[in-house]
Formats: sequence, C-alpha cells, structure tokens
Amino acid sequence: MIIIIPYRSGDYVKKIESSFERINLKGLCLSNSRYLSTKELTPEDRSNRKLNFLGCFELIDKEMRCYVLEGLGGVGNCMDEFYRENERETPNNKKFKMLYNPEIRFKDRIY
Repeated sequence: MIIIIPYRSGDYVKKIESSFERINLKGLCLSNSRYLSTKELTPEDRSNRKLNFLGCFELIDKEMRCYVLEGLGGVGNCMDEFYRENERETPNNKKFKMLYNPEIRFKDRIY
C-alpha cells in the first residue's frame, strides 16, 4: 500500500502512525511501543510466513509524505485491518492518495 499526503497533515499522520503502532504491538505480541523500534526478529520469526505485522518506510520532502507499507493481506490480517482503519473517504486527491487494491486475496503459499 502507498499513501501520499501533504507534509503538513498532522491528523492523517497521527491516524496512520497510531494504526501502524497498534497493529504491530498486537501482531508482534509486544506490550509497549518503545519495543517496536528495537525489535529484532528471531530466526523463528523470520521463517514464520504467517507473522502478522506491518513493515513501512516513509519518504518526506517539504511538500509531501509518502508511506509505503507491506504486510499479510486478506481478511483479518494486518493489511486488511490497516486499510479498514485508514480507508479513504473520497476518491484520490491532493490531500489524500491511497494506492491499494483491497480485493486482492492471496492463498497460503509455501516458499
């Protein structure tokens, strides 16, 4: 998922970061958000293809913020939960643009 918002969009930033934090605390079984920034995945975590957490990075310039998120898709998983909490209320515009297809469903795959 890609979300693009103006740089000065405090309400959107708070909503996006709050959802991200809440979903990852639950998915990684952590009790405090301080642990998110220092969490290292164990070898078991890295091999667990069903570990339900979001990965994200943010690009910022003086005009906009661009969030790029990834995680498990499908109903009940972290991407679906994040999408439902941050779903756009209007078509894409200059104040909020989301690139994501919630209809894509992946079956369990063995890698």
